[in-house]
Amino acid sequence: MPFHFWSPDTYEGAPTSVTVLLATLSMIGGFVGLYRLFFIALPDYLDIWTKVIFILAFLSMTMGSLIAMSQDNLKRLLAYSGIAHGGYILIAFSVATFDSQWSVLVYFLAYIFMTVGAFAVAMVVERARGSSEISALGGLGYSNPFLGVTMTIFMMSLVGLPPFAGFIGKLYVFKSAVEGGALFLVLVAIVTSVISLYFYLKVVR
Repeated sequence: MPFHFWSPDTYEGAPTSVTVLLATLSMIGGFVGLYRLFFIALPDYLDIWTKVIFILAFLSMTMGSLIAMSQDNLKRLLAYSGIAHGGYILIAFSVATFDSQWSVLVYFLAYIFMTVGAFAVAMVVERARGSSEISALGGLGYSNPFLGVTMTIFMMSLVGLPPFAGFIGKLYVFKSAVEGGALFLVLVAIVTSVISLYFYLKVVR
C-alpha cells in the first residue's frame, strides 16, 4: 500500500531474519486493521471507503511494480513487490462481498508462503555470499541446484503463474473482483503481473 513505502529502506537495512517478519506481520496487521475499521466499525460508509480502497489498490499495484523494476537489491525488490501484492489484496477489499473476504484469506496464505520461502533462500545466499544484491544470486542454479529451483518456484508463484500457490490466490481475488464489478482493477492487476514477470526473472535468470 502507498503507506508502506517505508518498507524498502527498512527491509534492506534489517537482518533478513527480521525482514521476513516485517514483510509478513506488517501486511497481516495492516489488513486486519483495515478489515476491522471498514467492515466492522464503518459498515454504513461502504460506498465511500470502497472508492478510497479502489484508488489505493491502483496506486499500490502500479507504483510497487514499476519501482520494483529498477531495484538491484533483492530485499528492496521484495519490499516494492510486496506493495504491489498489497494492491492485489485491496482489489478484494474494494468490492466488499463475502466471496471477496474469503479470497483475501486465500491470497494471504499464498503470499505468506511465497514470501517466507523467498526470504529463506535469500538468507541462505546472503550468509554464503555476504550480499543481498540480486547479482549475488548469479549462478545459484549451478552452485546449489536445490536452492536455485526453490527460488525459481517462489518467484514464479509471486508472479502468479499456474500451477503455483500465487496463481490460486490471484484467481480467487480476480474472480471475486469481476463478480463485484471491479473489472478495471483486474485488468490493471494483469498488466502489473506481466511487469512483475520481468523483475522476478531478474532474480532467477
